[in-house]
Amino acid sequence: ARSPVKKQPEEPDPADLALLEELHAELGERDATIERLTRVLQRKQDERDLLHSNFSQLVLQVQALRGQVAERLGVELPELLVGGAEGLRRLRVALAGEPELVLHLKVPKAASTTVFDLIGTLAPKNKYRVNNRPQYLDAKHETRSARAYARYFLALKPRTVRSAHGVYLDFARLLGPGALRRTPPCYFGLVREPTKRLRSHYDYLHWGPRSPWARFWKGQDAGAPPFWDCVERRRQSGKREESRGGCLYWANAQLQYFCGVHRSCREGSEASLRRALAHARSAFAAVGVVEDLKGFLEVLERVLPGYFAGIAGTYARATIHARTTHHVETEVVPPDALDFLRTDVLKWEYALYAAVERDFRRQKRACKLP
Repeated sequence: ARSPVKKQPEEPDPADLALLEELHAELGERDATIERLTRVLQRKQDERDLLHSNFSQLVLQVQALRGQVAERLGVELPELLVGGAEGLRRLRVALAGEPELVLHLKVPKAASTTVFDLIGTLAPKNKYRVNNRPQYLDAKHETRSARAYARYFLALKPRTVRSAHGVYLDFARLLGPGALRRTPPCYFGLVREPTKRLRSHYDYLHWGPRSPWARFWKGQDAGAPPFWDCVERRRQSGKREESRGGCLYWANAQLQYFCGVHRSCREGSEASLRRALAHARSAFAAVGVVEDLKGFLEVLERVLPGYFAGIAGTYARATIHARTTHHVETEVVPPDALDFLRTDVLKWEYALYAAVERDFRRQKRACKLP
């Protein structure tokens, strides 16, 4: 049998080669243009975020100054400006120096108990009430349940600070703008480095100093595997769904707290991140990071002085600052497990943390803090 004759490859047409080179150069130019436009868009986004943050701080500073002037004069500013009951009522709402209801978004294992204790310590001196009723939403009727809590909170007496676990509530969306007869409620809160918060939460559930009621109602398995062993097993198995005591069950809790009551808030996603950041930037007097708790308390003093004057000094004089519970055994952190959390499980919560940290640095500068 005759062997098949191998066909020699044809020489490429010089015209085709020239066309390919031209197309390659054009694609390179387009890639460079896209990269340049991306940098411009990012810079514009950063400028917009900075403008929003500076405007929010300006509003808060004007409100604080107005309250200080009114206190020195011993009279409400609206009474100096107009007469008439209706005009007085409207001006009180528009020119109020401080909100009548302040809510601490108490994220678990994000210095929540430390801040709660400080709120209680300052209450007699700064003359406000403390409400610590937990907020348990009905999973089957989440919006209806959230609406009931919103009505309850708005019915609290003026100068109340609420500090208890529960997600953010958008009062205007839940009840309608007409329901806000008083000054709109004001939130403040903290976020913590996501992996550290998740590990602390897991260790607290299993080995933390919990009350007998909590141990009876929610359980406490002291024989649970160490946190990083559990994470590595989840990474290898691909299993995500687990019980309340699982090492991934409370992942993205911070994101869910700031996101609030919406179907997009039930898991980490770009949509939940956008909603969480929108709330943090529009409805919060301050959002800080646990890693700079001292700086956060100093900011809180400046933006809400009528409530939290002296809070940074009170914290500095405290004898116990940290309540973190860690498992007694020393754990080796598997690099793959750490990467699994940072780039997969907690991806969107890390994006939230980075944005909050950036905004918080700007707020500190606006408050003339180092």
